[in-house]
Amino acid sequence: MTSIAPDGGPLIKGAVLREYLLWYERRVGAMKVAEVAAGLPPELADTVKTSMPALGLLASTWYPVGLSHYFLDRMLVIEGCGDEGRELAREANRELVPKMIRGVYKVLYRTVASPELYARHVGRHWRKLHSTGDRAFVVRGPGEGFSLVANWEGHHPALCWITIYTMVSLFEMMGYEHVAAERTRCVSHGGEDCATVLRWR
Repeated sequence: MTSIAPDGGPLIKGAVLREYLLWYERRVGAMKVAEVAAGLPPELADTVKTSMPALGLLASTWYPVGLSHYFLDRMLVIEGCGDEGRELAREANRELVPKMIRGVYKVLYRTVASPELYARHVGRHWRKLHSTGDRAFVVRGPGEGFSLVANWEGHHPALCWITIYTMVSLFEMMGYEHVAAERTRCVSHGGEDCATVLRWR
């Protein structure tokens, strides 16, 4: 697998970025995404190809997490989001997670298709997509779990919501209903980590 890390900073797997960029291209048009990409700082501009779908990002390549931060910041401005991208993340994941279950997340889903299996494997799968951060999930009891992401140098508030709603969508794919997430801590708001209570029926 290729890694692109000009500054030695945190990385994110292209599989994540590619699917979200393809989704956003469908939402606003490829020309708009290419226009946004034209403003990339020089150290990130060489990682994309504006003439290609999803800016030419490859699923198997690791990219600087700053690339995702740049696009998330621009998306929040374009969409006029005042909620750190929470609703955008919810909307995107409702479409993308079922699709990715048939693609890049197929192996992941086979190993996390119950709350207990999700808790057992989520940390290992996290490291397949992020070079930093310690991910954990604990089943507290029937219909409730506690999610934690610590030491996440690649954190971004919108990426935090994407993580949360990926989890929500995975539980919905397991067949649970009324899946709800309550984020109780976030490093963007002074927390030492990002913590979420997940409830389902």
